[in-house]
Amino acid sequence: MKTTAYVQLARHGDIVSALPFMHDKAKQGREVYCYVAPAFASILEPASYVKAVIRDTHHRDIEETVKQALRDGHDEVIATQVDSNPFPAPATCANFIQEQWSRAGCLDRFHDFPLVFDRRDSDAEIATLQRYLPTRTAKPLLVYGLNGHSSPFPKWKEFRGWLRGSLGYQFDMLDLSELQLEKPHLLLPLIEAADVCLFSDSLPLHLSYAFCKPTFVLHRGTPAGPGKALQWWWSEPRRHWIGQMTYDQTEGVEGRRKIALAISEVAKWPDVHPPMEIEDSNRRIVHVVDWYVPQSKDESRRNLAALNKWEAIEHADKNWVNLYFEATRHAKRSSRDLGDVRLLPYLKDVIDFAMEKAGPDDIVCLTNADSCLVSDAAAVLRRTMANASCCFSRRVQGADGSVEATQRELSVFPADGGVDLIAFKPKWWRENCHLFPDGFLIAHDCWDVCYAKIIRACGGREIRPPLVLHERHANFWSRPENLETCVGQKNNRWIYRNWAVKNGHSPVI
Repeated sequence: MKTTAYVQLARHGDIVSALPFMHDKAKQGREVYCYVAPAFASILEPASYVKAVIRDTHHRDIEETVKQALRDGHDEVIATQVDSNPFPAPATCANFIQEQWSRAGCLDRFHDFPLVFDRRDSDAEIATLQRYLPTRTAKPLLVYGLNGHSSPFPKWKEFRGWLRGSLGYQFDMLDLSELQLEKPHLLLPLIEAADVCLFSDSLPLHLSYAFCKPTFVLHRGTPAGPGKALQWWWSEPRRHWIGQMTYDQTEGVEGRRKIALAISEVAKWPDVHPPMEIEDSNRRIVHVVDWYVPQSKDESRRNLAALNKWEAIEHADKNWVNLYFEATRHAKRSSRDLGDVRLLPYLKDVIDFAMEKAGPDDIVCLTNADSCLVSDAAAVLRRTMANASCCFSRRVQGADGSVEATQRELSVFPADGGVDLIAFKPKWWRENCHLFPDGFLIAHDCWDVCYAKIIRACGGREIRPPLVLHERHANFWSRPENLETCVGQKNNRWIYRNWAVKNGHSPVI
């Protein structure tokens, strides 16, 4: 396989800015390497498509690093770092980001390539969210960061005071400026949770492109150096920016009015999402459920409420397909083979039923029969799966699952421990299905905990906030007399405990 090596020794924001064209190079079938200084190497950890080559030298040592990359035998070596680059730029550019992309030969594709983080650390991200965003109110979330190394904002603390006083009544606020994070990429879940962002020209600004949240941008207002225009060290605008100004302009009444107006109007801002390949934006979603005959009127009501949600999505989205697995027609094995009086299918058989109907570019999604999906579930799934191969969603327990809701409206409620949705790309399932125990039955516990742990271990993502609204109700397997005694329940718990011990997890349920 041919290899491409990029010399991008520093800094965090510049490396993140380069990741979209590195990802595209990997999609072309090349092995991609990035020569990086030790202090900045960790930012590459959540990007599986680029291998870090740590160059323990000064982060401006471009020429010698290029020579080293050539000695290492790479077919193609591209020095994209702008700072201290001794090699002539291919064209005159308005700012350093343009020059970086020009050196990569991709300036004309600046708005086409997505920023992809496909190897995020779910456990560390959940811990970060629990620490810095433990609760949410019904207000939208403004995430802001006002200090940075390359473009310092001298009066950022004064500006922060104004921001809190002027917009604190309208927004929940999270300040990234002084957080103590173990790794810089742990900013990702905090930015992903935002409804609107305000950043100085620093790392969080570059990371925000992964989610394209509406973002107001503040730039340095001092000269960039001899021969350089004021805008030379300004980042190239992205399509999710809702405004920009210099630090000096934030001191005036008019500048602050402009910022407050732009952020306050965020609810009216068009729904802007990360750029995707055409096949992603129109990717078919094959949604499968185990459809069975309910045992009570209440159970029938809940299932019909969920069915109405799925059919509404299918009616509105031509690329959403609902599939109904019926054990009486489609199951080749069931819980009755174990002596159960009920007819319950095996989870993998339901997934295989969907896989038979799914194309190679589709998304397969499985939910429970009473899982009421939010109205924007299709859009959220496609956005999530543009940067991942698998994911899962927990549920919000509600009094009435039939109410209309969007994902954002569920963000004010705590997520229940139960996993009610899993989704994956067919290729990923074929390559990883052997990791999932074969014997789990639907309609009993433990399988969802096991599947969520495996999806996380494979680099999959938890969708937050959840996509599922689930009406709280009593169920057969959770009754004290059935919890450890009914056939299907004993089966699932035995499988889970054996899997947990074998894979280093606690067998305690």
